Amino acid sequence: MQGNHGYDAPEAFDGYNASAVASINKKGTEMEKRRLITIFEVTGSGLAIIYALLIASNTGNEVLGFALLLVSAMLFAIWGIIDKRWAFFSLQLFYIASAIIGLIRWS
Repeated sequence: MQGNHGYDAPEAFDGYNASAVASINKKGTEMEKRRLITIFEVTGSGLAIIYALLIASNTGNEVLGFALLLVSAMLFAIWGIIDKRWAFFSLQLFYIASAIIGLIRWS
């Protein structure tokens, strides 16, 4: 049998390559998923800390604080979707709504 490389190769070799490539692709996809989750988790957490400090400080930065809450909750919501954490995702919808209410009230 002539393989994909233009030379005769046994079928088992082609099958092995296909499963090896599938395994590498799966690991690569999983690594990319973990990388994205880390980015959304760390960025969302940092923004959450800043928005909490801005709102709690009562220094007139409430609009910025609620804007950061909105971005943070959106990042966390994406994380919830990627990781299939539906309760966490639902909680972020509540925070997104809270941020929008805060932006409207304080603008």
